[in-house]
Amino acid sequence: MEANSIKNQKIKGAFVNANVIANVSQIVEYILQTSVDNNQAPFSYDDLENLYHYEDTDGNCYTAAEKDDLLEELQQELESLQELQDESEDERIILELESKVQDLRERIDQLDNAEEVPSEVYEWWIVSHWLGNKLKDNGEVIIYDGMHTYWGRCTTGQAILLDSVIAEICTEMEILDGQRYAWE
Repeated sequence: MEANSIKNQKIKGAFVNANVIANVSQIVEYILQTSVDNNQAPFSYDDLENLYHYEDTDGNCYTAAEKDDLLEELQQELESLQELQDESEDERIILELESKVQDLRERIDQLDNAEEVPSEVYEWWIVSHWLGNKLKDNGEVIIYDGMHTYWGRCTTGQAILLDSVIAEICTEMEILDGQRYAWE
């Protein structure tokens, strides 16, 4: 399925129109800047969710949850390979498994040493609370102020409907062309 086909761009455009309300970049930036000295501000930098992500030496980015899940998965795979290695008597298989074990250890070490990096927000948008929750689940920067949900968009220069996170959410919802609940 091509997420950016003409049909799917129309579907994602309708989705964005229904859930993305307004660009409020100047307002949010002003509030965040003044919140440093003003505890009466509606929100502050402390209220930003998903501001940080982890980046490994290969440039792969992970949310904290994704990093933890992947580490757990790799650790389990490592333990399984080590058990196979201990049980095997075939020298060729042992050497093959040792190579895989070494690769896994390096990958685990790379994830363990992934640096926490702040996301660079280029635009702020008021979005529906529902979309805000979906964006948050997908690792996007979000602020809730009790009345509104603000999305810190970390891309700029293209239509929101082209953002990969929008394609992911629409795919999850199964509303793209050819999916179960396709919006026609």
